Amino acid sequence: MNFKFSIKKILCIIILMPLFSYSQINIGVEYNIIVKKDSNQLENKAARFKAQQIEREIEALNFKLNIKNNASLFKLDGKLLRDDDLNYSLAKSFVSGKYQYYTDSEQKLMIGDIFGEESAILQDKEKYSNWNITKETKTILDFKCFKATTTYEEMGNRGEPKQIYIEAWFTPDIPVNAGPLDIDGLPGLIFEGYTNPRYVFKASAINFDNEEEIVKPKFKTILSNQEYMEKLSELIKEIRSRG
Repeated sequence: MNFKFSIKKILCIIILMPLFSYSQINIGVEYNIIVKKDSNQLENKAARFKAQQIEREIEALNFKLNIKNNASLFKLDGKLLRDDDLNYSLAKSFVSGKYQYYTDSEQKLMIGDIFGEESAILQDKEKYSNWNITKETKTILDFKCFKATTTYEEMGNRGEPKQIYIEAWFTPDIPVNAGPLDIDGLPGLIFEGYTNPRYVFKASAINFDNEEEIVKPKFKTILSNQEYMEKLSELIKEIRSRG
């Protein structure tokens, strides 16, 4: 990391730490999605209309991050589920809304319908361990946030290695290790971030007296990330072989 916190900021974190220790915190954060709209570039009128419908559905989605004791859970707001609506289902799929992201002191999991079965993928807790924290700042919900960037590698649609660029804005004034999706690893709560620059998750509200309990989602099987990638590679090969 190439950014050094000032003495004032370090003292602020030390003072606030007891207030936000994992034995005491009970925070709820709501996130909306800012869509980088490129549907207007589509020449086909029907395709452009369809894309605009999905963009509006994405912007209407609401996600919730609950942080309590030593656990956190990020998921789509269940009150708005409409799985019988095709546009809604597509919107949810585009922004990983089909999955729930659960973290505690022992595990970091992505949970959802994986290969046709409710499963969990064991995530690497060091996935976001190489952040570049910059001096660039902006205010979100009255908190001063710092910009940080990193990358990780995943499998592309054709089975090739693909570098994913991550940008996040976090506040050290709330020193908890959590954020939207599974993005974490920064010395403060992430108020804004993305793994796909078309869809930016941004905090819209925060509650420091959150009453919602965290329930670990149920699943039938658990896969290591390597097992998941191997199965995904096999599935991609099978699909490609069908022409």
